[in-house]
Amino acid sequence: MAKKHNIKSIGLLFLMSLCLMSCSESYSDQDLELAVKSAGKNRGEIERVLYHYSQEKEDSLKYVAARLLIINMTKQQGIGYYSEEYENFTKHVYDSLENHGEDMFLSKNQDVNKMLRTNVFNDIWDHYAAKLGDPRGYRFSYQADIQNISAEMLIENIDYAFKAWELPWSRKYSFDEFCKFILPYRYADEPLSHWRKLYWEELEFIVDSLKSETDPITVTALINEQFKKYYTWGNEKLNGVSRGRIKPMNLLRGGITGNCHDQVGIGYSAMRALGIATSEVIIPNWGYAGTSGHTFNVVLDPHKKRWVDFHAGDINPIDNEVTLMPKVFLLDNFALGNTSNQLSNFENLTDLTSQFTKTVDINLDLETSDKYPEYAYLCVFNNFSWQPIMWGEIKENKVTFNNMGVDKVYLPAVYIENQLVPIHPPIQVDSTTKTTILEPSDSKFISTRLFRKYFLQEKTKIERSKDLVGGKFQVANKKDFSDAKTIFTIPDFASYIPIEKCTEEVNGRYVRFLFPPVDRDFKNGPAYLAFYPSDVEASNPLKGKYIASEQINTENLDAIFDDDLLTYVVLLPNESSLLPKIRNHIPITDKNNSLWVGMDLGTPTKINRVGFCPRNDKNNIYPGLHYELFYWDKKWISLGRKQATDHFLNFDDIPYNSLMLLKCHSEGVEERIFTLDHEKKQRWW
Repeated sequence: MAKKHNIKSIGLLFLMSLCLMSCSESYSDQDLELAVKSAGKNRGEIERVLYHYSQEKEDSLKYVAARLLIINMTKQQGIGYYSEEYENFTKHVYDSLENHGEDMFLSKNQDVNKMLRTNVFNDIWDHYAAKLGDPRGYRFSYQADIQNISAEMLIENIDYAFKAWELPWSRKYSFDEFCKFILPYRYADEPLSHWRKLYWEELEFIVDSLKSETDPITVTALINEQFKKYYTWGNEKLNGVSRGRIKPMNLLRGGITGNCHDQVGIGYSAMRALGIATSEVIIPNWGYAGTSGHTFNVVLDPHKKRWVDFHAGDINPIDNEVTLMPKVFLLDNFALGNTSNQLSNFENLTDLTSQFTKTVDINLDLETSDKYPEYAYLCVFNNFSWQPIMWGEIKENKVTFNNMGVDKVYLPAVYIENQLVPIHPPIQVDSTTKTTILEPSDSKFISTRLFRKYFLQEKTKIERSKDLVGGKFQVANKKDFSDAKTIFTIPDFASYIPIEKCTEEVNGRYVRFLFPPVDRDFKNGPAYLAFYPSDVEASNPLKGKYIASEQINTENLDAIFDDDLLTYVVLLPNESSLLPKIRNHIPITDKNNSLWVGMDLGTPTKINRVGFCPRNDKNNIYPGLHYELFYWDKKWISLGRKQATDHFLNFDDIPYNSLMLLKCHSEGVEERIFTLDHEKKQRWW
């Protein structure tokens, strides 16, 4: 049988040679033979696929597709992570999750249902983790596809891919586009599975309703609307398992994922199953926040030959507004195997940065040296260290980095003995593409007052602050608050630090905070509330027995009245009391919206101050915490450590034109590079 797949008619050979020439990856018979040989004991399965498609003229394209997939199993590292323990664990979890279907759709509010799904999933996960062991301790091993894939699985994948290619919105794709962006049998490094047929059957109702639709972008949006209804992203349980992506079938039936990679998985699987050319866009690092990058799906517009981005189950094509990135790459060719280190495989990436954001070419003259390696790298800061995101070839002590995103600070560097070594001062690129070399002055020094160590989006600050506007602090002597006196109402404000306000002195046993009406689907509650005694020597807030409206639990009250600004509550309107056990969330079930939290102080107490703070990241300066300021001059150089005594820090003798970093040694991990503008205010990068 090993030779039979080479016996073809002259006409069939001609057809297939044309198809191979049309593909961007045309491989020789020798490539195929090497791939078949590398299958080892699985060789019979691989040969069965080739034989299956070599018998009939109408299967000529399928034969070419089979060749490409088989050869790519070796060319593109068709390797998956696998753990029998994890396979067994996830089967139990997802089987149980399906059995709880009705428990996760009790509300008319989709956000509530997503939280219910998370609650149910976490309970199931914890149950099986206790029974079978924590999956974070499972051992995963590589499994090469060429040595493990079955003929049945590969044939089913090819047949259903071609079936999808016949759909009206898929017919505009070329065979080359089909092979690269519809045909692949896996989306990353997940275990092999029969996923394509399952997705076809589950989503066939969409196919039936769109017989006349020819635009794959429109179809993508309609499919995505279905996933929006019940998908929940960012589950900490799933995200804690570092190896082994989720099987496509579990992504489909689970409706819950751990991270953006899983989100890409559902996008890949659903769209490709229905004949939509789909790939993955990679942002190696954001360059302005976080410690890593991001990935999301793109769909190919066959008319404009342009990629359109979307987030599966979240943001539809064209609606996405991701723009603040230094570099964007398309993962092209066959999206197979481990994609964790894309920068190590340049030819597998296509630069799409200019499609998403304004860009600039950075041309550098380096100091003369004969020790430079072949490539230099342009790096961004990821809160802890410099991370390479782009490469350029060094020629005659010059290097160019093409299509770099604006509004960023970059550091040119090279690798010497596996260590990243700076070769140039940081380069600031503003929104107009103007570049500034951030080389600290050795003759000019400035002073400044710092208020934060990490950037804050003004929109977030204002929204979280205004969500408390209208909230009322009340004092009463009757438990039902029928004699309540309002001593302070939160005005229109935008603050991100705790605020204390003096009030008229009132004597009372019961105190409470009456929340403002919840007039939208979601509203931020406070991170901190306090009532203070009139005693001038008393600096600590009053403590008492918690009292509150019915739907508020003890955990909610602890989050509000403790001294931890990182604990908070959010309010969510809901038609029934479904969320009392979900951390941080308070369901609004009272039609009159009279939600309140308070304390029974035990005895009447004189009060003349209140305190409050909105939901917070605690990256402002806080009294008692220890901070250290650094500036960059080939390395981070300290400008001294200080203990804050107020909500700001003063620093002198800062070299002009410096790139800086403020660290808190007492707590927290978020920190961000910044410069000082002409008013000596922090400008975050």
